[in-house]
Amino acid sequence: MKKIFSVVLILSLLALCSCTTKKATTFNSKAIDNGYNNYLAGGRMAYKDNNLYVNFISDNYLISDDTTSLGIYKFNNSGVTKVMTDAVKIDDYNFEYPFFYQFDDKIYVTATQNGKFAVYNEAEDKFTDSGQDTSFDYYSDDLRIFSEAGRVTVRYKDNPEYTIEESVYDFYVSGNKIYIINDDGWLYCNDVTKGNAKSTFLNYLTESYVDFIHVCADKVFFNFSAADYDEYETGLYCYSIAEDKFSLVFKGEVNCINSYGDTLYIAADKGIYKYDSDDVTEITNRSAKKIYLLDEDWIYVVQNDAGNVYRISLDGATVETIDFREK
Repeated sequence: MKKIFSVVLILSLLALCSCTTKKATTFNSKAIDNGYNNYLAGGRMAYKDNNLYVNFISDNYLISDDTTSLGIYKFNNSGVTKVMTDAVKIDDYNFEYPFFYQFDDKIYVTATQNGKFAVYNEAEDKFTDSGQDTSFDYYSDDLRIFSEAGRVTVRYKDNPEYTIEESVYDFYVSGNKIYIINDDGWLYCNDVTKGNAKSTFLNYLTESYVDFIHVCADKVFFNFSAADYDEYETGLYCYSIAEDKFSLVFKGEVNCINSYGDTLYIAADKGIYKYDSDDVTEITNRSAKKIYLLDEDWIYVVQNDAGNVYRISLDGATVETIDFREK
């Protein structure tokens, strides 16, 4: 995969930790190629060429999918501009709840229930119809994946299209492999380069409800609430494929996870954490609902249901809050 703005100083944030809180004034960090993971994390932010793009939505903006977009705003060293209006229509297609999806060094937004991609047109500084459709749940140069009613169809390069035999509850794409979990907690792997509809069984994860799976550093992460299962603890679990073993890496409710390289980041009401080399380290005790990894220097965060947005340095020492409403 190639998925001066004003700042509102939130005094309550200052009470949470002693790290420096200030307004963001520069956008010079180098972008990273992490569009797929950021799309899975919520798809509300993107970053390219020292420009931060944020889709704010009404009420609990950046959180709920059921409210109306207030527009997409672009933040850079020169200020803040609105580059997509609320409920914008492109060729009669309504982009009321757009989600960012970055690949092929372009920024796309998908529009719910209309089967269209819009692409950011840098020359015109606006989003226009891309001619692509959004019938696929995963989209890259070589791979298209379509999921419907528990069945996953794969189209890899010019190879014949095939449908995976196993029933799919959730899946995650890592390189040329699709990791699949079914409703019964069975984990499979499908290598798209082989074009085989039958996947390889890896292990049995859990009988309880799993919200998602995520693959990082040859490990499969999954979380669930264990309220109805006395033998489990609520939290984020890890299955090491190489070692064929399980471990509980984070106790408590997890709001969102994201990863880049071999490092996994965890967002929870009690803070942001990173999991690296089998160790969990707290970055901040500030609450986080969604986290986005867009560049080499910052974690971009939707803090709470009110939609407060900030970015925090990777070491947790500096926090800069973001808000389009003040000039």
